[in-house]
Amino acid sequence: MFPDLNEWALDLATGGGRFNLVRSSTYTPTSRKGKQRVLSCYRAIKAKLTNEKRNTITQRCNCPYSIRLEECIEGWAVVTGYFAHNHDLVESHSASLAESTLRQIPFEFNTLGFELKRAGLTASKINQVFISKAHEKHLPITWSYQDVYNKFQPSVEERGFDATNFVSYLQEQLSTKGLYFAIQTAEDSSMSKVFWTLTDSFERWVENSEANIVVFDTTHGTNKYTLKFTAFCPVNKHGNTQVLA
Repeated sequence: MFPDLNEWALDLATGGGRFNLVRSSTYTPTSRKGKQRVLSCYRAIKAKLTNEKRNTITQRCNCPYSIRLEECIEGWAVVTGYFAHNHDLVESHSASLAESTLRQIPFEFNTLGFELKRAGLTASKINQVFISKAHEKHLPITWSYQDVYNKFQPSVEERGFDATNFVSYLQEQLSTKGLYFAIQTAEDSSMSKVFWTLTDSFERWVENSEANIVVFDTTHGTNKYTLKFTAFCPVNKHGNTQVLA
């Protein structure tokens, strides 16, 4: 009897050689049976050509390994199963990390990951939290940073919401402090360029109106939205740079 099906499946797939289990079927409960699930080896689907020109095949080889489980009051119970593979299993942990189909973020981390994502943490920070939690629970690292990024990166809609908040902030700065800003959009109405001034920037510019402006290099992307960032800095009479916008 297994209270947590996902945790048990992960333990099973990492013992005695590594493979991955996928849910192939789900059966609704009846008056005589509880909900049932069939878990199969990730290589269960029949092999087929993925690129006829290169004549390469997938790793799938119609592996017969499968387990049928039924949900009971105490948890999940094995009903039937075929516990033999028709292919070699990956033996080492490092080799399993090199294969995307064998990498897996622990199911218990999913809720935490989405909460951290809503809180605004980047995939890099979320990955650091996951690694710390895994060490606390003495769990192996069964995923890579790319897996965390793919699962918890912001969607297009969420990125648009971030931009909306940014524009609202600039409008508030204009109305309360008189700080000028300008926005340029692309053909798809997405934000392409933004210019905004900082507090006391106008007064500092008047004092040094003849000073040269130093613009830092913007050829390197600095964030996940591929936007560039640069500061407009004049040099004052003391030889110091001041960020104006």
